[in-house]
Amino acid sequence: LVYAWTPARPEGLTGVSISQPCYIDMRYIGGAWSGDFAEGVTHARYVVTVTNGTIVFCTAGSFSTTGVVNGIQLVKTATGDPDQDGDVDLDDFSLLVLCTAQPFGSPSADGCDVFDFDHDEDVDLTDFGTFTTAFTGPNG
Repeated sequence: LVYAWTPARPEGLTGVSISQPCYIDMRYIGGAWSGDFAEGVTHARYVVTVTNGTIVFCTAGSFSTTGVVNGIQLVKTATGDPDQDGDVDLDDFSLLVLCTAQPFGSPSADGCDVFDFDHDEDVDLTDFGTFTTAFTGPNG
């Protein structure tokens, strides 16, 4: 998430892009405050794969204004593949079972975040349902 809202000049837009070259996926953020977290007004959402430890992004102001970036938030996406072997199979399922064996409502144990598909800090039946759709079986 890239946050780019200017309280002093909400009519001023900030262009944000994480694609190279920058103009390919430029999204403009700004506008009247709705009182809520709103994509296009307070932030832009991107899904990226970080392969070399670097994310490059560009910003630009619009209509003779200066672009402002208030912050960047990285959220790790659940994959269901804790052993990172490129598939979601029975080896991963055996780890999912250990992660769901916690008391109801308790936070996930370390390493279980790869199964928290709904990002609610636990691994439960909702996450199990999403895991079943991600299940590929072994590569090979």
